[in-house]
Amino acid sequence: FGLELGLYEQAPFYISNKYYEETVGEAVADPLVKYTKKSIALVSVYNTISRDDYNNEAAGEYTKVRLEGGGYLGSIFGTPIDLSGRTFGKYETNYSRFISFEKGRIAAAHFQAGMFNVEDDQPILEGEQYEVGGSSTVRGYLDIYPFAAGSRTVVINLEYRLSFNEWLQGVLFYDWGNAFDLSPVDTNRFRSGRGVGLRIGTPVGPLRLDWAFGEDYVDIFEQEHFSERIPRNILHFSLGQTF
Repeated sequence: FGLELGLYEQAPFYISNKYYEETVGEAVADPLVKYTKKSIALVSVYNTISRDDYNNEAAGEYTKVRLEGGGYLGSIFGTPIDLSGRTFGKYETNYSRFISFEKGRIAAAHFQAGMFNVEDDQPILEGEQYEVGGSSTVRGYLDIYPFAAGSRTVVINLEYRLSFNEWLQGVLFYDWGNAFDLSPVDTNRFRSGRGVGLRIGTPVGPLRLDWAFGEDYVDIFEQEHFSERIPRNILHFSLGQTF
């Protein structure tokens, strides 16, 4: 569950502080790995995005920083702060920028990075890892077969959006990113995707269709004993903008 500890909201700023508690388990080994996760998260948002006549993001920027710590958090004036449970740190940032050149023509960029740290003798469970490859990160790869997973991630998305009318928008896009465990970052292991898409307005939000072309990454799955070739061009279907 989550408990709001404090909230500040004064446009364009939003800051919240929450306490979380949950039981996490995963059969990654024998016996089952299971623990209680108690943490405090601080979320800060800066949002100056404005919308055009078609209700699309047209100008401004959006920045979100999330810091979460669990278990032993250190000490203050010699007094230890220990929430008990698993000790970890999770740090994430998201940044989006929109530039409008003329009515209906928008350049958009998005950057996201994340890091999950635990004590040296503790495993990082599959559900705690970042996955890259699919409709919400680097397009051109199957959502069920992300090409990378790890405790750290970096993803960049670039889009050029052209609104034809209030319910139809075309998109050109390029994505680049990876998930990994070791530092420093090796950009040679990053992968990209590119393509074209349509956004169709509906009462519940834009319907997103993206025809994406990724890189051939069958070699990554050889260690998992995959024998089939992963397709390089994929039609992604979802609701809402990528960012």
